[in-house]
Amino acid sequence: MKNTIFTGMATAIVTPMHTDGSIDYEALGRFVEFQIGSGINGLVGTLAVEWGRFNIRINGVAPGFVDTELFRVGVKNGIIDVDNNMLVVPMKRMLEAEEIANGVAFLASEEASGVTGQVLFIDGGWSRAGLPEKKDM
Repeated sequence: MKNTIFTGMATAIVTPMHTDGSIDYEALGRFVEFQIGSGINGLVGTLAVEWGRFNIRINGVAPGFVDTELFRVGVKNGIIDVDNNMLVVPMKRMLEAEEIANGVAFLASEEASGVTGQVLFIDGGWSRAGLPEKKDM
């Protein structure tokens, strides 16, 4: 069945790749976060393949530690340890919301017209850092 709704239209869908922090990680460990991330990553790739013929691009954005009001509340309440977080961020700084927005804007723009099925990590290098600098295997 031919889908005429999307014919001739260019569409970009960009999805965030991290959870909102509502999961009790102390009780469940990292297993749940990795399963959620892997599932969304798989969905991005699969939809990019399946919807590409309709000229729909599907991409994801995986943000790092972003300086937001919610993050600052977590720091103030002792839930988030910024110094510990920065041990795994090579750039050693918090990201600004605008940096994430710029990545999303790029993926949704015509400049990214050939990009689909990808995840853009805007995380200051966190996704490549491995263990914290002060930790040994």
